[in-house]
Amino acid sequence: MLWRSFHVQNLHRNVENPIITQIQYNDRALEAESVYTNGTQVNRRYDSRLRLAQMDVNSLLGMLQSNQYQRNRVGSLMEI
Repeated sequence: MLWRSFHVQNLHRNVENPIITQIQYNDRALEAESVYTNGTQVNRRYDSRLRLAQMDVNSLLGMLQSNQYQRNRVGSLMEI
């Protein structure tokens, strides 16, 4: 899988304290990972139709939240 990284502080040099310090995208240009200034990290996974399938939120203390998204045949969100 091809990963692209984006460092916010390199793009916005006028921002002293950015909220998001790093964003990584997957090979479909969908946001895969975000790292925040306070150490929180959000990881996202997508299904074959490029819809959000799972999102995990971790802090320096461990896992805060883990969501899996279930959809019906037409793509409507049925369960988190």
